[in-house]
Amino acid sequence: MNNEHRHLPHDESGPGIFLARFTSRAGGGRQKELGFGRTAACYARQLCMKSLIYLATLAMLSASASADGPVRHVVQFKFKKNTTPEQIQQVVDEFAKLPQKIHVIDTFEWGTNVSTEGLDQGYTHCWLLSFRSEKDRDFYLHHPEHEAFAALAKPLLESAHVVDFIPAKKLRKTFKPKSTLPGSWGAQKTG
Repeated sequence: MNNEHRHLPHDESGPGIFLARFTSRAGGGRQKELGFGRTAACYARQLCMKSLIYLATLAMLSASASADGPVRHVVQFKFKKNTTPEQIQQVVDEFAKLPQKIHVIDTFEWGTNVSTEGLDQGYTHCWLLSFRSEKDRDFYLHHPEHEAFAALAKPLLESAHVVDFIPAKKLRKTFKPKSTLPGSWGAQKTG
């Protein structure tokens, strides 16, 4: 494609301003007016800059959207030595009622420590709650039902440990264990 660029004289388009035109021989000699005060190079730079700004904005928006993915809320309790089993059970029961009271809790799991590593530092109970976003997690933290639960549990705790995280992208499984089942397993025909 052969492009020809020309400037109109000052008197045709005003002092210091020129009109840029492209004449494309492949386009049948049709002229395309780019606008007042813009050369082809200026127009190309502005278009390139606008494209870069658009792509950068898009990248930031998609990064913030992925950062606001599911939030995991990990809670560990170390009860005071004088806390009775009945009091501990009451804390466990009240915590388990929160998903029915606070609609933003997406998933709820809990259990007691079964680690044999000896690194638990006295934390005996662990909960894992999931939220669809940080906004949902924040709603949960300030919800009156959560605050009432915290007021119930706090006097019974020696310590609480809370960690929130947004899961990293899931990795594909690269290791697929071989089955220990006989080769004929599942090959039986049914009538």
